[in-house]
Amino acid sequence: MTTHRLDTSPWSTVRKRFKTGLLDKDKLVRLMRQATEQYQVQSLIDFYNRNVEKYRDDIRSVAWGSRKSQKTRFEALSRIGNLEGRTILDVGCGLGDFYGWLKDRYSRLRYTGIDISPSMIEVASSNYPGVKFETTSVFELQRMKPLYDYVFASGIFNRRIPRHKCFVRDTIKKMFALSKSGIAFNIMSRKADFMEKKEYYADPGDMLNFCLDLGRKVILRHDYMPHDFTVYIYK
Repeated sequence: MTTHRLDTSPWSTVRKRFKTGLLDKDKLVRLMRQATEQYQVQSLIDFYNRNVEKYRDDIRSVAWGSRKSQKTRFEALSRIGNLEGRTILDVGCGLGDFYGWLKDRYSRLRYTGIDISPSMIEVASSNYPGVKFETTSVFELQRMKPLYDYVFASGIFNRRIPRHKCFVRDTIKKMFALSKSGIAFNIMSRKADFMEKKEYYADPGDMLNFCLDLGRKVILRHDYMPHDFTVYIYK
């Protein structure tokens, strides 16, 4: 069995440059953040590419427990507002399942799905020909500064990776910067009855305080599942 481990050499290289005086503190912080983003993203790409190779167009590829729980989360996300005719960005779109759910409910949908896994985008594009799916990350997209009415993320924070809390917060900030009206995302809750070791669970109170620092109009819903909550942040 192959063991997949993250190479931490970029962090080591940055630290060595700092110790030898080649970097000031501000450059060190910036380069360490870039190295962190790179390896956070790569660890997720590897995980989901392996899943798609094994399961293809199956709920297990996106690591959801069931179609029913997936649809329950989609329903909660969509309650952020009226999505008819709005531009939508789906961050971590996976196999395109959120688009499939939305198109049955909205006739004028301007949707873009992005995912860091090329294998996911390949299957999504096959499932929904003509729909805009792109292999990229919200970190890359934010540098080009397109704007969407609403930005969504479903299930992308579940798989625990190095420096996970930093990854979650950075992603939410970038989603908010890309939105004109607001963002909606879900994440598993520390109030869950049980927790899996390889998954990440957020404290609802801590998350609410963080989101209130981004925008003053925030709704946190912890009413649809005991182990999951959804947050809306409005502009």
